[in-house]
Amino acid sequence: MGLLCFHCEEVVEGGIKELFAHFRSFSLLKGSCFGTAAVCKQDGCQRTFQKSFSFKRHLTKQHRQVDNFPEGLRGEFHFEEGEGSDSDDDVLDDQDHQGGGGNQDDDNQDELTEEDIKERSLMLVCKLKASSSVTQSTITTVVEDVSQLFEDAVSNLQESTRKFMRDNNVDLEGEAAVRLMDQFEMVQKPFHGIETEYKQLQYLIASRKFVTPLEKEITLGYAPRTDNLTGNVLQVPTPRVFHYVPIKENIKAIVESPGFWDCVQEHHRSTDGTLRDFHDGEHCLTHPVLSGVDCLQIILYNDDIEMTNPLSPKAGTHKLGALYYTIKNVHPRHLSTLNHFYLAALYKSTDVAEFGFDVVLRPLVDDLKELEEFGLQVNCQEKRGTLKVGLAQVVGDNLGIHSLFGFAQGFTANFLCRKCRIHREDLRRSTHLSAILRTKENYEEDLQQQDLPRTGIRTHCILNELAGFHVVNNYAPDIMHDLLEGVCAFEVKLVLQQLISSGLFDLDTLNARIMSYNYGFPDSSNKPCLYKWSSIVNADGAPGQNAAQMWALTRNIGVMIGDLVVEGNNYWELILLLCECMDLIFSPTTSPGECAFMKQLISDHHDLFLELFPDRHLKPKHHFMLHYPAAALKIGPLVHYWSMRFEAKHNFFRRLSHIICNFKNITKSMAYRHQMFQCYQMLSKQSFKQASCEIGPGSSLLLNALPDCLVLSQLLGGYPLFADVFVAKWATVYGVRYRKGMIVVRDISADGDPLYGQIREVVCLRDAVHLILEKWQTLYFKKHYHAYVVRPTEPYELAISTIDDLVDHHPLHAVHSYVPNDDNYYISPRYKL
Repeated sequence: MGLLCFHCEEVVEGGIKELFAHFRSFSLLKGSCFGTAAVCKQDGCQRTFQKSFSFKRHLTKQHRQVDNFPEGLRGEFHFEEGEGSDSDDDVLDDQDHQGGGGNQDDDNQDELTEEDIKERSLMLVCKLKASSSVTQSTITTVVEDVSQLFEDAVSNLQESTRKFMRDNNVDLEGEAAVRLMDQFEMVQKPFHGIETEYKQLQYLIASRKFVTPLEKEITLGYAPRTDNLTGNVLQVPTPRVFHYVPIKENIKAIVESPGFWDCVQEHHRSTDGTLRDFHDGEHCLTHPVLSGVDCLQIILYNDDIEMTNPLSPKAGTHKLGALYYTIKNVHPRHLSTLNHFYLAALYKSTDVAEFGFDVVLRPLVDDLKELEEFGLQVNCQEKRGTLKVGLAQVVGDNLGIHSLFGFAQGFTANFLCRKCRIHREDLRRSTHLSAILRTKENYEEDLQQQDLPRTGIRTHCILNELAGFHVVNNYAPDIMHDLLEGVCAFEVKLVLQQLISSGLFDLDTLNARIMSYNYGFPDSSNKPCLYKWSSIVNADGAPGQNAAQMWALTRNIGVMIGDLVVEGNNYWELILLLCECMDLIFSPTTSPGECAFMKQLISDHHDLFLELFPDRHLKPKHHFMLHYPAAALKIGPLVHYWSMRFEAKHNFFRRLSHIICNFKNITKSMAYRHQMFQCYQMLSKQSFKQASCEIGPGSSLLLNALPDCLVLSQLLGGYPLFADVFVAKWATVYGVRYRKGMIVVRDISADGDPLYGQIREVVCLRDAVHLILEKWQTLYFKKHYHAYVVRPTEPYELAISTIDDLVDHHPLHAVHSYVPNDDNYYISPRYKL
């Protein structure tokens, strides 16, 4: 009778308590979290867990009486060598690895040292501090109350033990009794040495996982303070400060985290001419720092965060500016998690508005200069040596970038483009690039003029001091704000207004379609909001949808209302042309040929817009689109630079500000709590060793219990019919969830059309998630719906694919049109493959 360990593949005699003691003997548990996803393994179960409590509950409910372990089960998700202790042999002798042999009851005892108790207690404190929903006073109360609870409970147990020993004539002065009493004393104070916030912080700093934010003074100001004796309000000299997280120490902690360098090593430059990321673009290949080997590419992001209700009287008073960064060497599939976005600085927006960005950027620029010239010394298991670090690109919304770079902040300025010198009046009618591009030379000439209306340059930017970086060579656009919250929202409302006014359908029909449309699992959380007529007629007003909702609406609008619009309608053609542009702009890969095609499509789209709406002019965001093809050639696919995930990082600070409700030195409070969040991720080994694969609930079956088992056995290379497979309800791989009924792209035809498959089952075997697919036939691309017309192959044909073998890892959904008796399915593509 025992439970199977997923790490060493041995049966641990005893129950759940003994199994978790076994886990801790291998250092697999940090507090209540597993460093990497734990796989159940009981009776063939392949479900994965990050939290120990969830695992225990699963074992209690599903595997209480497990005593039979199928032979041949190998670990599906192994820890890599060195992830636990320095050497497994130091923890358990060879005889301990003999399943069922030896005195395992003694081996499995979870012996706690005083340092173990302190570390577990500290992990509890870190977890609370890492949450954006808990105040410091609450954390202090928890520590005090838990300490008192332990002291009372252990003291009572200690006295009961002494009484039992006296009643049974046990020598209380004996060595064993003294050792037992010492254990009671040790457990009685779990927070000994870390009782206060100061001691906790000092302990974490010593661990080198907590990088302390530095307070930097901007100037000396005055703040009102109430005299506690007289009640008078006094103006007290108070420094105006911001908080900077030292990038050298932070990157060193990141790089030396287990698993980081493995993520970097997975990401290589393309050799087939396809541009897949920054390192494939022309800019990286000619960069004086980043073109070499062992270089880290930094993407910097700047934006403002409204910390209070934007409709309250305090709106704007406590607005903060944030500088985040991410390391571009990591494969894009890892960058969906916010653990890979780091804080560089927090400042008050009002301070920057008054004193400029130079004072905030100075410590960051100085550190980056040093990293460019001398590099960073790292010493970890995966990498030892010197790494150069350079600034690759700066991203953000247009206002944030123009403010940071010193360009005109108002988009009604004469020269409002940061990439070319086109005048505002010319921009409104220009459908192709005709103005002079900004260069280092003409930038310096314009800067010396100090004439904003004639140059579009307000002030210099100290980021230009960095090697290989200049504001005129910052090519990254923000397609989220330009398109999803700009051009798409604007044009969709204009076209809907025309279609409704012409009598093709009414507003109620439109909203009924939006509400009843079959979005499926992929877009279930991004369903568009219903429109009001006042919003549609005010095309220049608020979008009415957030960015994710607008993307879902624009991609699906063809099938949603295309049957109500006659083919050849010019206004409808504008939407279809916009969708074609988006297919290329949002694609995760591109090429020189596709960039040339994108250039022509964008120009055609702008021409048609001006033709259909002669009383309208092109917006600045229309003009920014003209620079997209050249930017993609320089830095790779543009979707890797959008602000979608960076803006999600704001939620941590917004929630925290609403919880603590204290805005005195708010940048310090926010910076310290964020660094505590990062520290907790590293201490619990969740930053880079987080589960790349999470398996949902399911059941272990013999292969011959599945339909078409003979075919499946052949597709799996002769997998035995009477061998176990785990059929899961769902599996999440690199943040994307796959489940039965979803559509995936399994291949590309000779004509370049995607070949789809519908997921029949999600199965786990041979160290990977496999999708059992029913092949679908791609009939043709229906331009009027901007969707592929597909249907299941007859007779049905099966295929099996791993996630890595898919052409695209994003699942889709197949829907029927609203046309009666139309048996075909329609799939709206996310982007061009």
